[in-house]
Amino acid sequence: MMTGAASPVASCQKPGNSASRSRGGATFDALTRSVSASYINIPITYMVSETLKLNVNGGWFYDVVKVINYASYGAGFEWIPMKEGPVTLLAEVFGLAGERTDPRSGIEPRFQAGLRYTPVETVDLDLIYGRNIGGENANWITLGLNLRFPAPKK
Repeated sequence: MMTGAASPVASCQKPGNSASRSRGGATFDALTRSVSASYINIPITYMVSETLKLNVNGGWFYDVVKVINYASYGAGFEWIPMKEGPVTLLAEVFGLAGERTDPRSGIEPRFQAGLRYTPVETVDLDLIYGRNIGGENANWITLGLNLRFPAPKK
């Protein structure tokens, strides 16, 4: 999963199938010792083929500090160029829609793209480049490690 923006639904395993789930949570500010935001998100994944997944999502985000509600959105894809290869190309756009406040950069859309290397079935290494599409000219690089612990086979 990249940032949660257009995250895949793991149960979508066969081409032509789609899957959905819902999730929610809150962020906690350790300095003020208070909840700073809460959210609900519903991602949907459609598996086009064994090598291509399309992800979209929508949801709600509440900024406790600014006391503002936002709609959240995202769309992305995962493409494995070589079937059963160890490399996956990832890309997504995501953002918030709602009241514009200063600084505006909080709701400007963002873009991320990168590579996922899967040396073994239970390990992914991600290298992601991100950029704000509008507003503040910010760029970032994310390194990620995903470990999966599958249920024992019977």
